[in-house]
Amino acid sequence: GGLVNSLEAADPSEITNVPKPAAGKQPAPAAKQQTAPAGSKSAAQKPAKAEQVNADDFDDPEIKASYLKAEIARTDMELERTVNKQEKDEALKQAQAEMQKKLEQERAKLEAARKAAEEDAAKLRKAEAEKLAHLEAEAKKRIEEEKKKLEEVYSRNAEEMEKLEKMKQEAEEKARLESERLEKHAQEAQLNKGETERLKMELESARKAMAFIFVFMIGGFSGLILGSLATNVHLHNTQFVLAHFHFIVFGGTGFAFLGAMHYWYPKITGKMFDKVWANTGLVIFFIGFLTLYSPMFYLGVKGMPRRYFDYDEIFHSGNIVSTMGSWVLYAGIAIIIINLFTSLKRGAKAPANPWGGKTLEWTIPSPPPVDNFKETPIFTSKGAYNYQ
Repeated sequence: GGLVNSLEAADPSEITNVPKPAAGKQPAPAAKQQTAPAGSKSAAQKPAKAEQVNADDFDDPEIKASYLKAEIARTDMELERTVNKQEKDEALKQAQAEMQKKLEQERAKLEAARKAAEEDAAKLRKAEAEKLAHLEAEAKKRIEEEKKKLEEVYSRNAEEMEKLEKMKQEAEEKARLESERLEKHAQEAQLNKGETERLKMELESARKAMAFIFVFMIGGFSGLILGSLATNVHLHNTQFVLAHFHFIVFGGTGFAFLGAMHYWYPKITGKMFDKVWANTGLVIFFIGFLTLYSPMFYLGVKGMPRRYFDYDEIFHSGNIVSTMGSWVLYAGIAIIIINLFTSLKRGAKAPANPWGGKTLEWTIPSPPPVDNFKETPIFTSKGAYNYQ
């Protein structure tokens, strides 16, 4: 019973070897041995095949029945497997057909979608092209409008530039005329300044010359008195003659000598003297000269002879004034000489022509170089002052 149950429960495909019946039972017929053909491997070398069990091998009916049931179940299962496999193959084929159909449908849908997408893309490209063309047309239109505006602005600016250029030319012309006028005015002012300086120097020279002329004139007119026989009888060999002599000799030569010293001082030394101290010394010298020698005319008329170291009481006051005049004269000469010496170190550098002279010596530096002129001056036939 246990064997039957195990056979019924077992898989029919696994029921290949069933134990043989026990002793006393009819043994199953032995399997026939097959002779191996020549040249092949021996039967011992091949794996032993399982012995095939048949229902006839069992004597027990129950076992035989169980075996047959197992065989029937195994056969049914194999049939069922075969049927299931065929159904599965058919189902698989059907599924593959359905899948192929779905794939075809999907392909058709994708193709339709692709065509629709291409149509949409074409429409979009067309719309974009139309939009770009429209934008390009608008941009060109705006560019043309801006170009026209710029041309108008440029035209207005060109007109303004022409006006400005014209105004600039007018302003430059006015500035040039004004510059010429100012330059002419400056030249005139320079000429006037030079003329003023020249007039000032001439006036200053005239004042200094007037001192010489005044003194020399007194000496000359006093000589006329001595030249008259009637007056010379009384004035001969008196202090009047001494006064006349000094007014002529010292008043003429002395004043001219001091004036020449100051005139040539810049050219000789290359320095300018102090004009204030020079004029102060001249005034003091002039006052002292007149104070020293004018009383001698009075003493001569009074009859005081010259070359006397002693004199009468009536001539005392005149000699005192004359002596005081000599002190003033010496003070003026001292101021002049000290000023000339101190100006050698403290004086300003002298220009080539401080007095506005027109002769050749005032065309070279002060003091003059060794060779005086670098090139020999050329004189024309128009006069001494026309040279190159």
